[in-house]
Amino acid sequence: MGELPIIKTIVEAASTIWSLISRLFQRRHKPDIYIPIPKRTIVVAPNPNPHRTWWHMGSTAGQPMMQIVGDFDVTNMTTYPIVLSAVKMKKPKYYGHVTVWHESNNQIPPGALRKIRFHFHLSPPFLKQGEPLEADIAVLDQFGNEHWIRNVHFRYV
Repeated sequence: MGELPIIKTIVEAASTIWSLISRLFQRRHKPDIYIPIPKRTIVVAPNPNPHRTWWHMGSTAGQPMMQIVGDFDVTNMTTYPIVLSAVKMKKPKYYGHVTVWHESNNQIPPGALRKIRFHFHLSPPFLKQGEPLEADIAVLDQFGNEHWIRNVHFRYV
């Protein structure tokens, strides 16, 4: 009968050691702060005014260059401040700059609606002066999400 208390003590000690090892392992592999990354952070609405999306031919260092510009309305659907990092054209594939109007840090506060402006400067141009431009445009956020607007029409000015 003297063996039962020894076995009970060994099992309790093993259980305690296992519990400590499990906690240490979890702490090593779990980040201290977990922030879920949302897949859809913003809603982008093209402005229906035809004067808000345009392109123009110019030059840089004596070489022809296209400038493509658009103004959209963007709503932040999250509880995080959203930073817009870039814009992307699908075909031809180009990246451009985006700015949030009246925001020095390029952030859109949670739940807020802001106007944005984007620019592409392309050299060499892929169109001739006066030709129509239709493109799919994505606005990229700080999480790497691409928010696409299909078939955006740009008039030549």
